[in-house]
Amino acid sequence: MEDLDKLEREITSEIDGSQDLDALENLRVSTLGKKGSISLMLKSLGKMSIEERQHNGPLINGLKVKINEKIQNKKAELE
Repeated sequence: MEDLDKLEREITSEIDGSQDLDALENLRVSTLGKKGSISLMLKSLGKMSIEERQHNGPLINGLKVKINEKIQNKKAELE
């Protein structure tokens, strides 16, 4: 899914550009929070066919894990 690759690049760029913990927290909420972009993608899995879910589910979850790790690493760096 090229959209996921593009989204990962955009979010990673924003994480790298975060200069303080507040900006990083705002980014975390906007991507991983209840109404965040990645969370909404996970919620959309229910509307997909079984085949689409089996294909896209692991990709979206993988992106969530990667972004969460990058945010945690950046947070440790800023602290």
